[in-house]
Amino acid sequence: MNKNTLLIATLSSILCAASTYAYDINFTTAEGYTAGSLIGQPSGGGPTWTTNGAAVATVDPTGSGTASITALPTGVTLAYNSSESFANSGDTLTLSTDFVMNLNGANYNPDGTNVSGTSDNQIFLGTGEFLGSNAIRTNIIKQNDAGNWRMTFFNAGGGGAGGFAQFFFIESNIGITAAGGADLVSDKLRLTIDLTRNDTNSWNGNISIYNVDTATAINSTAYTTTVNAGQQAGTNYFGTFAGVGTFPTSIDVDNINLTVTPIPEPATIALSLGVACIVLTAVRRRRRS
Repeated sequence: MNKNTLLIATLSSILCAASTYAYDINFTTAEGYTAGSLIGQPSGGGPTWTTNGAAVATVDPTGSGTASITALPTGVTLAYNSSESFANSGDTLTLSTDFVMNLNGANYNPDGTNVSGTSDNQIFLGTGEFLGSNAIRTNIIKQNDAGNWRMTFFNAGGGGAGGFAQFFFIESNIGITAAGGADLVSDKLRLTIDLTRNDTNSWNGNISIYNVDTATAINSTAYTTTVNAGQQAGTNYFGTFAGVGTFPTSIDVDNINLTVTPIPEPATIALSLGVACIVLTAVRRRRRS
């Protein structure tokens, strides 16, 4: 091993040891999930899924694993409690989930407009406080006009400079035709939230939606926003599904992934440089001898 390779390996090991952690939830037997209600799972005494009401979510741990959410009344939230927090300036967070929506045909008129006469919420994904306003969420919404959908990005506290962003797409992008109930089951989709902690007062973020089945980025220019102070995106809960408006017949979730990458602390950087100097000195002495 030459000195450059040795130096790189040493620095990498130190920096990695100080940084990334991740959760990759697939609802499988290997992860401790069993068939039945998602609430209180997985087994093993670690973090579990929790709810504040009548959330009907059922696990099928066979194969690649699935959690099917079939009822989430308004005001009811379902979330995974990681029991961890992170919020240092410069830290980054990526939260994503793969899912399929099975829409409730009773919610749509023959022409594809909404029976409610208003826009209908379909699925929320978020991170932060379990209940209350200290959270960051994204939401897929079916517009009242036929064929049009919207994706929003906001802090749950609402309002504030840069606290809300959105973009629009059409139902064919996600494999749905609501008119006449022609096709109410979506393609497999992926929602992603990317966040970077600016300081104690704000986060910068991107949201995106991706069609996994067609390998297509939907409205590939994700919007960016700054979320106000108090929105504790790095605290405890993630994979947060909230019941608001008209919920589909079911949402089948295949995977939820959270990856957090803190920036190296100054002490870690100093340690890395110190070790690098020791390594170089040792290499030089070895060559001289």
